Amino acid sequence: MKTVIGVDVLTTIHELVAPSKTALLVVDVQNTCFNAIGGFEGAGSNEDADLANMRPIIPKIKRLLEVARGKDIPIAYSEFIHRNKLGVTLMDGPNNYCVRNNPSQPDVVEGTWEAQTLDELAPQYGDIVVRKSRGSAFHQTPLDNILKARGIRTVVITGVLSAGCVLFTAADAMHHGYYPLIVRDCVASYSLASHRQALAWMETQFPVFDLAEALAVWKKNA
Repeated sequence: MKTVIGVDVLTTIHELVAPSKTALLVVDVQNTCFNAIGGFEGAGSNEDADLANMRPIIPKIKRLLEVARGKDIPIAYSEFIHRNKLGVTLMDGPNNYCVRNNPSQPDVVEGTWEAQTLDELAPQYGDIVVRKSRGSAFHQTPLDNILKARGIRTVVITGVLSAGCVLFTAADAMHHGYYPLIVRDCVASYSLASHRQALAWMETQFPVFDLAEALAVWKKNA
């Protein structure tokens, strides 16, 4: 811990992921994201976009989920939807601006297969699932209230896309008073260039650690 302008700041991995004060968040690991290239990736990023860049995080997030469940760490999922069950759009112009030039824009309907989290990582009984229509998992969802009620201090963030909803969720988590800890090898984008650029920026703002580092702390606290 370090004191900055009279405020105590957690700085070590052991402090940040203390099981009693930590929740694990899986951002938008949905069927739509892993079966078609779409969504926000930044200017020019389609040149190296490839679904193969996404798959490696699945077994790693699965391992993180297994250990978190064994430690009774709260687990939350966000699922991005663009239309409700009646087919009414939940989007607006400003939030569609980032995909204005994409060859295919995401248009996920609530309750469909496309909207669901991948079977390999599917929520289990007792997990939190929030559905959103903005980048941040905290925007107009009950996630903040649920985590505050459980005394959560750090949100361990995994999922996709690094330059989109992962980044937006991390920034919003910080604004809500949480430490957003990014697991470096558990976030991904279609574009490696976009992923690396986003990760480099997040490393200047938020705690960023490898999966092995987080797991080592949780196993030590067995």
